Amino acid sequence: MGSIILLLVVIVAVIVIFAALKAKSKDSDGNGEETWPFYAKKPLSQPEQVLYFRLIQALPDHIILAQVQLSRLLGVKKGNNFQSWNNQII
Repeated sequence: MGSIILLLVVIVAVIVIFAALKAKSKDSDGNGEETWPFYAKKPLSQPEQVLYFRLIQALPDHIILAQVQLSRLLGVKKGNNFQSWNNQII
């Protein structure tokens, strides 16, 4: 009797795992929830990069960090509400 219950529990667990994996693959295919419309951007412009590397050369014993806004790292693809998506990540 105990082995039958254990077998049923294992079967139910396998079914739940397969259902979760199927739902996850549906989301990544675009058939489920909306995907995030972000793309990577260069955080520093060309003049800022030149200044950054000059600072690194001028101050070799120091750590130079570039502080930039999140909107300089991530852009929102056209056709999407920038403010709405930006609010979701900050």
